[in-house]
Amino acid sequence: MGLRRLGAAVAGVVLLGLVAACGTAGPPGPASDLRDLPGVRDVALERVALDTDYYGYHGVVDMEPDATPDQVADVLDELGRWKSTRDAEEVTTAVFLGAGTTELHDAAWLDGSAAGVGRVRDHAGNRADAELLVRATAALGLPVTIEEGEWDVVTPTPRETAAAIVTMPDLAAVPDLVVRRPYPPPDTDWWGRTGSIGASPRLTPEVLTAYDRVVDSTRLVPEGEASLLFVGNPSRRALGEEYDEAGNVVEQPVGTFQVQVDVRLPDGAGPRTRQPRLSDDPLWPMVRAQLDVLRDQPAGSHLWITLQFTRPGGIAYDESRPLVEVTRGEHLPKRARTPWNLEASAYLNG
Repeated sequence: MGLRRLGAAVAGVVLLGLVAACGTAGPPGPASDLRDLPGVRDVALERVALDTDYYGYHGVVDMEPDATPDQVADVLDELGRWKSTRDAEEVTTAVFLGAGTTELHDAAWLDGSAAGVGRVRDHAGNRADAELLVRATAALGLPVTIEEGEWDVVTPTPRETAAAIVTMPDLAAVPDLVVRRPYPPPDTDWWGRTGSIGASPRLTPEVLTAYDRVVDSTRLVPEGEASLLFVGNPSRRALGEEYDEAGNVVEQPVGTFQVQVDVRLPDGAGPRTRQPRLSDDPLWPMVRAQLDVLRDQPAGSHLWITLQFTRPGGIAYDESRPLVEVTRGEHLPKRARTPWNLEASAYLNG
């Protein structure tokens, strides 16, 4: 489990929704109803081949960049009605604001720089998403992506943007927020990118303080370097679903904290170069500082530290292995009970 894996000359916004099933359905209905709605610039409703003898539908609407929440909600409602008539197959819908395209897989929204909402709901839900979309985009001047269980603000400077959101109570109080940089192009090294910040049920100054403490801790690596991936409260989307041994869904705790950090050592050194005891290893000051951050967080909060290394004759830093993976309140790690995890857990929960 984990989160592993605003900018914007274009105030594009995408509202995506995905429903999956199998079967057959009739051809797409006419797009005239959508094209006649205020604020709409272009519409594309297409039947697409997803696999051999397996089809789905794409419904994409590009709207004016100054579309109002009412106009966006009306389009979402109409797309929802269109989608419901094709619920026997996979249907993906999207609404853009001023994107100048109805191409569903446009790279601008694939990396988040064109913003988006990843669901179509009932009218009240659509209205709420439209309000958040328009309000946040206008207030921040950055792309906003709203998906099921998460809304993202995409920015080249997550820490500064998160600090601005803290001063906007109406936005800071919306749960499941992730402030992050745009995703890099495929096959691009993620190393050294500014870490994402997560906040739920709300973004507070305390979250930013914890973020700063983790950033400071990464400077304690005496050799090599550390890269911060994520600090904060994971969204419901990131938490996903967990099941107990009987197969029942376990309710995930809201408000827990996560810290994710990657480490690279000189020359791609691997895990066998580390000391048997964590407290004897040069990485201990960094690990201890991050455990101290977690000590101030509620039970269920989690720390991941992963080593990226190079196998002999392999691609540089193409391999990875967890160094530390511990949970607040879990005195005996449920996952890998390595000597380092046992020592870190004893320090965290002692």
